[in-house]
Amino acid sequence: MKRNWFWLTFLFWVLCTVSVVSWALIFSPARYAPQIIGRFQTRINGERQDTEIWRNEGRLKDLLPVITEAFQSQGWRPTRDGIDLAPALLGAAAEDSDLPSRLQVVVFQKKGSYKTLGLWEPRREGETYGWTSEIPDAAFNPQRARANWDFPLLPPADAQRFYCQSLRNFEVALVSRPGRKGVPGDFGRLCASQGFQARLWRKDDGRETYSLSKGKDRLLAVVARDGAQEWWTLVRFGR
Repeated sequence: MKRNWFWLTFLFWVLCTVSVVSWALIFSPARYAPQIIGRFQTRINGERQDTEIWRNEGRLKDLLPVITEAFQSQGWRPTRDGIDLAPALLGAAAEDSDLPSRLQVVVFQKKGSYKTLGLWEPRREGETYGWTSEIPDAAFNPQRARANWDFPLLPPADAQRFYCQSLRNFEVALVSRPGRKGVPGDFGRLCASQGFQARLWRKDDGRETYSLSKGKDRLLAVVARDGAQEWWTLVRFGR
């Protein structure tokens, strides 16, 4: 009888302990403890950009405020009130999908630098992948951007924002300028003025895709327009 009482008491405490541990695991707050997957450096307009890719236990919606608080304790402040930039970057409507619960991009700033935080939660719940990139704000100075431009096609004189980024044999450049509505062939003429041959590959509503060639340089260009603004996305492989 005493032996039975011992085992019943022991079982009771085991069950209590398991219950407490399970409750703690389920309801414990998210922790920002990233496991680094990779690190690399790129150059944007001549300035070095340091990037880390990592994974973290927890769901995106729980981790975002925790990471934001950790960044703020280091002096970083979210730009534009911490607005999620992912829908704008992907051309998606946030209210029409579950995009914000799976992917978010937020930019932080402190004196002299910008930090970009990207979070992606795959369909398999319980973990979130992220990347953080830090770059001096001098990279976005128009004068410095032109002086350090390292891409074969130069931005036009009326370009408002532009940057070029290189990673080993891959280069990409982005340019925005005032819209040129009613001026057909303007992009082709700008390319020709710099010695490039531009061949229209595909044309969609408000978007044109070109292949550009000049000597050994081969570029892919996507030109998008909305009437008020024009954007160029330029890519060069195998430098």
